[in-house]
Amino acid sequence: MSTVNESTGRSSVPEIGVVIPLYWSAATIGTLVERIDTVLKEQRLTYEIVVVDDGSGDDTWDVVESLLPRFPGLRGLRLTRNFGQQAALAVGLEATTANWVFTMDADLQDDPAHFPRMLEAAHAGADVVLAQWTDAVGTRSARLSSKLFYRVFNRLTGVGLPPGTGTYRVMSRRVVDHFLALPDRTEFFGGMIAWFGFPMTTVPVVRHERTHGKTGYSLRRRYALATSALVSFSTIPLKIAAYFGLIVCAGSALLGLVVVVLRFAGVIEQAGFAGIMVAVLFMSGTIMLSTGILGFYLGSLIKATSQRPVGVISQDTGSRLEQ
Repeated sequence: MSTVNESTGRSSVPEIGVVIPLYWSAATIGTLVERIDTVLKEQRLTYEIVVVDDGSGDDTWDVVESLLPRFPGLRGLRLTRNFGQQAALAVGLEATTANWVFTMDADLQDDPAHFPRMLEAAHAGADVVLAQWTDAVGTRSARLSSKLFYRVFNRLTGVGLPPGTGTYRVMSRRVVDHFLALPDRTEFFGGMIAWFGFPMTTVPVVRHERTHGKTGYSLRRRYALATSALVSFSTIPLKIAAYFGLIVCAGSALLGLVVVVLRFAGVIEQAGFAGIMVAVLFMSGTIMLSTGILGFYLGSLIKATSQRPVGVISQDTGSRLEQ
């Protein structure tokens, strides 16, 4: 329940929270905060904006501090180093107390002008409203990898995450609270939210082309996120490795039996060295593949049980909504 600060007459629990992870975002965060402020003031909604500087190497934090006098609802958190977007989102969600919480990127591709439509869909009965892109944005390789990821993820996990969606969404308070109760909040954020099973819908939006900088998701980071997502939500890769190992063992045994029979039948005089080496290398590769898949799961388990904070905050401008 919302309480009112007697000295200011303001509600201590804002209606809207906006969480934005920042990484090399000095050129865009000022414009984005201004746009958010304009949209929410037009809607006459109380709000807080929580920006999380995820170890940026530029003057992102200086820009955040310069914005504080102009926007009382702005709160800045600065992490000691780059923990990754998933961790930055979790840190920001821990800091917000709003009834409805938006998450979005800081690159100006996500337009705050869609807030009213997304809130309307939320108030109609959805706990999660995803902004779904109606146009093709980004490089061809990025679009293809994204399409492949959603197809594989949904097929292996059964979660049903809508394709063409990303960080941009709005969530009810109970969804945020369930997320914060998870033991490990650094896995695939979108998959975690969809996994809860709360009523979810999408709102079609036009996503702008990137005009500043470049995406922080390199091919290596995309691969790491995809691997983390699949390992966190599905045991099918383990089953595939087990079945593949069983097939290889059965095939090797059958091949060995055939060689023995042909040897005693005089069809072949001696087993070839090359054939033996191929069999050994194939079996070794199978073992290494299975061990590698198992390692991913063990790593995920260690992270989930380590009880470490998702990120370490070095600076916090604090909330001024109750001051």
